[in-house]
Amino acid sequence: MSNLLDLDVTRVFLKNWHCPHDKRWVVNRGGTRSGKTTALCQQAAVWLLTGFFRDGQEIPKGNLAIIRKHMTTLQATVMRDFERVLRDAGLWGYVEVNRLLRQYRVGDRMVEFVGADDEQKMRGFRATITWMNEANELGWEREVMQLRFRTERVLVVDFNPSDPYVWVNENLEMDRGPRKGDVEVIVSTYRDNRFLTAEQIAEIEELRSSPTYWNVYGLGEYGEVHGLVFPSVTVVDEMPSDLKHRGFGMDFGYSNGITTLIEGGLLNEKDVYLDQRFYQTGMKPEQMAETMLSDGVGRLPVAADAAGEWAIDHLKQRGLNIFPAKKGPDSVMYGIELLNSYNLHITKRSVDMLRERLKYTFRIDNNGKTLNIPIDAFNHAWDAARYWGITYLKPRRKSWLTTPKPADYD
Repeated sequence: MSNLLDLDVTRVFLKNWHCPHDKRWVVNRGGTRSGKTTALCQQAAVWLLTGFFRDGQEIPKGNLAIIRKHMTTLQATVMRDFERVLRDAGLWGYVEVNRLLRQYRVGDRMVEFVGADDEQKMRGFRATITWMNEANELGWEREVMQLRFRTERVLVVDFNPSDPYVWVNENLEMDRGPRKGDVEVIVSTYRDNRFLTAEQIAEIEELRSSPTYWNVYGLGEYGEVHGLVFPSVTVVDEMPSDLKHRGFGMDFGYSNGITTLIEGGLLNEKDVYLDQRFYQTGMKPEQMAETMLSDGVGRLPVAADAAGEWAIDHLKQRGLNIFPAKKGPDSVMYGIELLNSYNLHITKRSVDMLRERLKYTFRIDNNGKTLNIPIDAFNHAWDAARYWGITYLKPRRKSWLTTPKPADYD
């Protein structure tokens, strides 16, 4: 690097700098304080000043767009770090800066900062190189699909891997990488950052006492959260054809909430299969009916949230076999324990349901003890599954519930 710019770099920078030129996607998956943001800011600075993006790969003109979900966060983090890199390397005076437009130019090259919440910029987005900062904040279909189609050369992503069902893992690491071979995955940890103090390293290594946090923030690997309401599931390709008690559970999102339809079925008296049919915000009853009829629901039974009488009545009028699910005493815990008494299998296309599972947790008290009280959040798909379950399933073991079975479920 000394023949290009006078930058003091880490192994994370070097891994990105020596990335093969045929990799269209470069995934930077890192633990806390791995230095990936600074390394990618340095790479952007090298390209801006020299036209070289990777070792031996020249992209002499164009724009490098740095994207994050919210512009205010981007300005307070990566933009600040990028300017620091330019100043520390004595390069600030060579760059034409337009802070109003958040653009940095040298000749025919420009680095610009764009918030995904800036609708005007996103509509006309074009980039030679795109870097998605904290990429797990972006949605695959909502934002990433557009960014990939409108990026000419290279797409770079960085994130902390707390969610194994994030699109980076599902769509890039597990799918596109093995299939097309154009995805480079760079895993970094605090050990790659030689600028950390002994005190900072000791603080990070305190995480060893928590395997989950250590795996994610210490080692940069995918991990799960403790206290999950549904701790064990298996991901499958599709629903078996010979299921018993096939039907649906439905939860209504009302005005701006999420409406979900989950198909359920039982195999061999111990294995429950679940499939997300839709998971949408702000659906009106007419939209629900059209979607359900076009998706082959037909006359199969639909156990729905009893509080949505207005929607149930409309869907009945459209010929759907829908009815309110029973809600007895302790119905939430009853349904949760009932589902957990089976082996749960979820189709791989049920991405929202799988993502909810990693966020749907029990309350934890001040002493770190998990309470038998689920937090009422991230449970739209699971509420729908619960409605199907309490309608068709029986408990599989005598001690499956800590409280007596409510009489309403006889």
